[in-house]
Amino acid sequence: MTGLQIGNDERDHPSPFPRENRQGGVFYHGSSMTPFFQPGDCLKLISCPVRDIRRGDVIVFRPSGEERLVVHRVIDKTAGRIHTKGDASDRPDPWVLAGEEIMGRVVSFERDGKKHAVHRGMAGRLQASLVLKLERLDVVISNLLHPLYRWLSRKGLLGRLLPASMTPTVVTFGRPDGTDMQILMGRRVIGRCMEGEGWVIRRPYRLIVDERLLTDTVGKACQEPGGAKCRELA
Repeated sequence: MTGLQIGNDERDHPSPFPRENRQGGVFYHGSSMTPFFQPGDCLKLISCPVRDIRRGDVIVFRPSGEERLVVHRVIDKTAGRIHTKGDASDRPDPWVLAGEEIMGRVVSFERDGKKHAVHRGMAGRLQASLVLKLERLDVVISNLLHPLYRWLSRKGLLGRLLPASMTPTVVTFGRPDGTDMQILMGRRVIGRCMEGEGWVIRRPYRLIVDERLLTDTVGKACQEPGGAKCRELA
């Protein structure tokens, strides 16, 4: 299930995103809306009354009886009652939403300092379908190139060639639901690990960061993959 974190307080939700993009936004984490959203994306919302919500819209809501926020896509609207589902989910959500449970509609998200529009209605459904097809194509290509990619990753040859100015940095952020460890190259998040989970490193950055040298538990000393500098933020 998808969870969200309100992104208004830098002390509680430290993040590499620019300040102006945190205000009034929410941070996505989870898997039910992947690949459309990725963990760490900052979602921008606008208020949206039930009468204006369309099938295909992406909305943020708090289901009745739940404390957490959820971001899912609208799959049906009947007599003002909203039915939703995660893009990566096989089944619709068990709840039926009313207006008071809906925080707003997602109009854009920010990833690695870049803003991306989130379309609505039919355009939104087509956008989600295109992202999914591109993801599947990427998987096919990746499988073909995987042996060469893994060989280069294990050798770490490219990491040794990096100039000092491009050296990756491992940082940790305290979140209400655990500690978020991230690998940054400049302002770009190239890898992350939530407490209790394994590292996820974006391609092609595994070529310069050796996952085996990273710790996945806060409190242990950071090791230095390919010369990566490690620091911990309070």
